[in-house]
Amino acid sequence: MIFGSSDITYLYKSAESLVFTELLKRGVLPYRISGGGIGVSTVMGRRLELQTILPSVESTEEECHFAAPDFRPRPELFFLCMEFDGEEIDSVWVLPSISFFVYAEPDEEHGLVILRLDSARPDSFAESLREYVSFFRNRWEPIVQFDHLQQYMPPLTAPGFQRAWEDFEDILMLMEFSESRDRAAEERIPLEPPDPDSGDGRRSIALTPEAEEDLDGIPADDRDDVLQAIRSLADDPTPSGSIRLEGGPGNYRVRRIP
Repeated sequence: MIFGSSDITYLYKSAESLVFTELLKRGVLPYRISGGGIGVSTVMGRRLELQTILPSVESTEEECHFAAPDFRPRPELFFLCMEFDGEEIDSVWVLPSISFFVYAEPDEEHGLVILRLDSARPDSFAESLREYVSFFRNRWEPIVQFDHLQQYMPPLTAPGFQRAWEDFEDILMLMEFSESRDRAAEERIPLEPPDPDSGDGRRSIALTPEAEEDLDGIPADDRDDVLQAIRSLADDPTPSGSIRLEGGPGNYRVRRIP
């Protein structure tokens, strides 16, 4: 990914404009600070410094890297790493400088600290750093809610640093999970259960409210298979008590409870 000087100027302006827009719509008033960067003052009077970072020249379509000059990580400093799709900003990785420092690799020869977003994570469940720290993607709360979250964001030298930052990441992970669940709920298409009065000779099926809620949560791609399994059990001449749905997406199992 190679940019000319005019391209870089345009992309920085686009990135800065996006940052101002995102913060303003969240009720935060940003301002430009001397020497470059963006400043924010919290309600409690803490002054935060936000540095915008474009992908490094090492980046490719398959791997995205962000490089920062060697720095002193501190809770008040944030790096806003801009990921692009063409000339459009696709994602903003809102990284506290301490997190950037912890997950990045030093390049002492060039005096840089490099975050390789797509580097492998063989020591964890995640295939890449991108997946491992996905909760930082488009996550503005560490800045917007800094006064509340700063108790979990101590300096590197503070007692209990490791435990506090683990708690901080757990909080962001829960935010990500909650938002993903809400999006999934909004995208659900209500499932039409088998019609007990269809008149096609099939055994009627009565669904409890809990069962209807469970069925509504099944991804659309799996619903035909689940419906067929329910109908096959309803057609079974053996009297049934109730039906239990087990498994998960791509591997649902419908079982009769004696």
